[in-house]
Amino acid sequence: MEIKTIKQLFEIENIHFKIPDYQRAYSWQEHNWGQFLEDLKECNNHFYLGQFIFEKKDNAYFVIDGQQRITTLIIFLSVAINILKAQDTENSDYSNKLFNTYLKNSKQNIQKFETVSYDNNFFKEIIIDYQECRKKIFDTKSKEALQESKKYFKKELKSYSLEQIKAFIELLENASISTYVVEDRLIATQIFAYQNDRGLALSNLEILKAYLLSQLQKLSPNLYEAKLNEAFEQIYHKIASIKENEDTVLNAYWKASGPQGFDSEDPVTEIKAWIKNSSSDEKRIEKINNFVQELVEAFNYVYDFEKDNTPYCINLRRLNNLALSYPLIFKARLNEIDNKTYARLIKFLENITFRNKLRGGRAKITTRLQELLDACTDTQSLNDKIDETKLALRYEHESKVINDNWWYWSDEEIFYIIEHENMYENLACNYLLWRYEQYLCEKKDLPFTLAAKKYQGQESIEHIAPQTECEIKPNGYGAYNNEGNPLKGIESGGWIHAIGNLMLIDKDLNSALGNKIFAEKLDRYLHDKTKLLQNKEIKRFTNYEKEDYPRWLLSSIRERHYAILEAAQEIWDLDKI
Repeated sequence: MEIKTIKQLFEIENIHFKIPDYQRAYSWQEHNWGQFLEDLKECNNHFYLGQFIFEKKDNAYFVIDGQQRITTLIIFLSVAINILKAQDTENSDYSNKLFNTYLKNSKQNIQKFETVSYDNNFFKEIIIDYQECRKKIFDTKSKEALQESKKYFKKELKSYSLEQIKAFIELLENASISTYVVEDRLIATQIFAYQNDRGLALSNLEILKAYLLSQLQKLSPNLYEAKLNEAFEQIYHKIASIKENEDTVLNAYWKASGPQGFDSEDPVTEIKAWIKNSSSDEKRIEKINNFVQELVEAFNYVYDFEKDNTPYCINLRRLNNLALSYPLIFKARLNEIDNKTYARLIKFLENITFRNKLRGGRAKITTRLQELLDACTDTQSLNDKIDETKLALRYEHESKVINDNWWYWSDEEIFYIIEHENMYENLACNYLLWRYEQYLCEKKDLPFTLAAKKYQGQESIEHIAPQTECEIKPNGYGAYNNEGNPLKGIESGGWIHAIGNLMLIDKDLNSALGNKIFAEKLDRYLHDKTKLLQNKEIKRFTNYEKEDYPRWLLSSIRERHYAILEAAQEIWDLDKI
């Protein structure tokens, strides 16, 4: 290990720095950039930027550890240098020297730092060449992170004088770093496996990659190491393009392919033990090779699934519990289940994931899903198991059609909850009303407006009769409390949080409405910019045409309540699977 300054590192003759494609692309976010700047502001004339591990190959230093920090350093310097170029025109030699040292050697036309190959053209354009980026949608998360980092530092450095910016640059140039420069990738990777990036623990995927590389180096250091690096190039490229967390994908794949299934708790330890438990070195190599190639496929399946805009895929993603679904999706895809049955599986997973979210409680659904996972070996077995499970979910006390594995999520249990329980505090309430909006659109043969990214995630739950009764009288609401017959009161009868009194609405509009009189709220519902049908349909449950002012009575809530219950029974009808 050697201690250097950043300036000494970048002034090494004929050397440039590169993030290899088998390493993670740029992923830092605002809290990381803020911490970087805060550390810079608070240091007392000496800045330590941590440890860096490089694999030296020809004229390149490949960054094995420290890629997030060194990328952020270059982005910060790029912004600072371009501010100096624009504002300190009398001292252009200084900014030009900085540009040639850290960004691009103009004489040799060498980019001093390159990110992963699939992002590097973009990086060169907006960071090195400092062009404006007008993109709003990016094909990788890392490109968006690069652009947002540049915007962040541009905004923050506006509040500093040129002298202060120069002082930051000087601090960074003289910042100390601990460097390991090795020519053996195995040693570099092993060192990396035991290090953290500013307190951020390594992911399971990173730990596993280091282990697999060390195993292949011992068993067959040439051909299979190349295959491993090629596989991780594909994996990290997909990680930059998907929303799902990498360890969630790894865990789901191991549950799909490993012997423990849904009972897997420590995938890294279990995978290591599985590899070690091989009859020969050849079998161990074969296991590693097959494992990595199928893991690549798992990340491809996630990418495909996130891009799939068929309704049930959209809805399954919206439920936000794909840890239940991915093991089955992966196993079905790996075993080449036919497309019709795969679509049926997605419908079933949406149905059961909703039931599980609505039901809550301590019952462990993964124990039941294991039977379905075991059946994902061929098309016929999977179809048979889905049919068997559908029958079990129709459990009814009177008919004694009982399956102890599934009664907890049965039709009887689920629709009882929607009809009788407080839905406002139920985790599935938002999703139920999301699906109800789809239902209304389908009935009218209209496009589903909430699917638009403009509105998705901006909705909240509105109490039509407000939780706190409006003090203005008359306010258009029925009696909240009925002393003679409590069940006939909106509040005393337990109807405030019933599904019939709840609807989706834009967050900003929800905050503005509060507990206003019903006539004012109804007018805002009817003219809401999101054009949700469930907002517009409120009018049909009132006596709008018969009275001087519209009213939202207990009878209105009850009528809408049972309309939504009927819609839910149709939406999650098992016969549709």
